[in-house]
Amino acid sequence: MEAFLKTLSEDQLYWFAKLLIVTVNIDQNITLSEMDVLNKVLSKVTHPEKKTELLKLIESEDLPEIEPPKDIPVMGLAEIYTQVASLLISDASFSDREREYLKDLSKLFYFSDGYCEELAVWTEKGFEWKKKQAKLVDKPFSPDYFQVPYSTLNMKQRVWYGEIMISIILIDGFVHELEVSLVKLLISIVDDSQERKKLLAYVKNKYSPRLRPPPSIPRETLELIMLEGLQMAALDENISIKELNHIKEIAGMCDLNLKFIEEAVEWYNEGIQWVKGKRKLIQQARQTEKPKPDAE
Repeated sequence: MEAFLKTLSEDQLYWFAKLLIVTVNIDQNITLSEMDVLNKVLSKVTHPEKKTELLKLIESEDLPEIEPPKDIPVMGLAEIYTQVASLLISDASFSDREREYLKDLSKLFYFSDGYCEELAVWTEKGFEWKKKQAKLVDKPFSPDYFQVPYSTLNMKQRVWYGEIMISIILIDGFVHELEVSLVKLLISIVDDSQERKKLLAYVKNKYSPRLRPPPSIPRETLELIMLEGLQMAALDENISIKELNHIKEIAGMCDLNLKFIEEAVEWYNEGIQWVKGKRKLIQQARQTEKPKPDAE
């Protein structure tokens, strides 16, 4: 998404931000994951007055009508559609109102009938995939719940969490952009300066910490840490045997059921195929002929 945002002008970013604000307010329940996406777009809007207007709009109950976008190529519109669709299904629910919203968005973008159907099928597949996520952890589903609750961890537990995640990140010898963000978070939540230096040294020297059992961390939190580890392993759209065996070793030290890991891997692999389908869809974006403006 970061690369796509760089292709948009200031006016197009402003329009996209307004679209996302309307989108996340459809169910009147903005989640942390939705705010994360919205903040990424808002951070690119540099005009102070426009940014202030957008921030006020988030709190407003009166949401604007979205006008057709200006000068965004069809593949860019397809990228925006898939981002919006992903947001709508991120909470593992997909209402008739949200489906109608996506249909209206397709019309606004002048997508062809055949392409609208392909987008709808892709979105429904994603919705089924998200519903399976809710079954991975024995807890009422919330998209924000799937983030590791590091605020509940004490200092020893945070250091262990940091060591485990760094060991997974370093398995393939390549640190992904999203992994860099996680490393920064892992280091920031450790208050002890010496422990922070150790964690940073592991990454700088590409030296994996020695694995050790967790210091009395609840099972549900351990499962979330394993899911996050699998997410990091899947960033290159492939969970290697080496990465999987490493995560299984950690799960064994945590006394977690390996069936849980196998089910999670199956879920992530299904998600990888869904994301690949998104890229193919964007490349095949098709529009009907737009109506020509009336002559003055």
